[in-house]
Amino acid sequence: MLLLNIVLFFVNVLESLLSFFLNSCIVSIHLKSLRNGMKKMSPSDLIQLVMGVTNVTMRGTLLVNTIELWHPIYYRKKIFHTMVVLTPFHLYFNYWLIAWLSTHYWTHITNLKHQIFVRIKRSFSSSVPHVLSLSAIVSLSISLPSIWCLDAGVSGQNSTSSSGISLTGFYFIPLACATICLSFSLILVSLIITTSSLLTHVRNMKQNGSGPGGSRVQAHVSAVRTMILLLLLSAIISTADLLIFNPQPTFPAFIYPIAWLILAFFPSLEASIIIQSSPKLRKMFLQRFCAGTVARNEDLQLE
Repeated sequence: MLLLNIVLFFVNVLESLLSFFLNSCIVSIHLKSLRNGMKKMSPSDLIQLVMGVTNVTMRGTLLVNTIELWHPIYYRKKIFHTMVVLTPFHLYFNYWLIAWLSTHYWTHITNLKHQIFVRIKRSFSSSVPHVLSLSAIVSLSISLPSIWCLDAGVSGQNSTSSSGISLTGFYFIPLACATICLSFSLILVSLIITTSSLLTHVRNMKQNGSGPGGSRVQAHVSAVRTMILLLLLSAIISTADLLIFNPQPTFPAFIYPIAWLILAFFPSLEASIIIQSSPKLRKMFLQRFCAGTVARNEDLQLE
């Protein structure tokens, strides 16, 4: 177990560098756009900015949780009291951010004529800041009671971390599951609506005798691909989350460090998906960090 902890520690440190780098890029690119005279951020830019900030703080929290393995049990207990609130808060808030980003995709891309969808499309863009604030409050409200469900004990297989501090009576887990299911439902509904709109648009283009190309089709495909990736990522992370914070753990001891490691990869994986899905982020990221490499390769080819 000691060897496993050492390996996971170094993997966490290396992965944290990647996570800080990718998410800091997202934050700096959007903040630079504001400094360059942009009066108001679009809903997608705002959600992506909040995602970047949330992932930076989440990765720092998980890194602290890794470092606490090398501290005495007294300090482990104090650190774990913080981790058991901040880690679920970041996860639940991220689920909501993914749900609202997916909602923005279908409201921005699709062209549905039903009155309900028209009203949602009109009101969603202006209500994004309020929705994000409410999501943060709800996520914190669900995570905060966990601090009263802690019990310090001897390290063993039934502890949720190698520090020997376990969770007892996680009675609010149904609320957490309800939050996860509700946010996942929003992602699924957005995915279904966008996919249906894509198929309808492609069918209309074929009936009109035009090819299945165009910017609208590409936007649909990009949105569907992004939502599928984010949904799969959220499903994997939520499974690891429920494993870690299970009040009655029945799994082998090595499962929990691996589950923590899966959580550790979440910020960098989500940042990678966001960067590749946004033409603005992808273009500026390549210009900022890959322009020198491309120029050197071209020079070598000329030689």
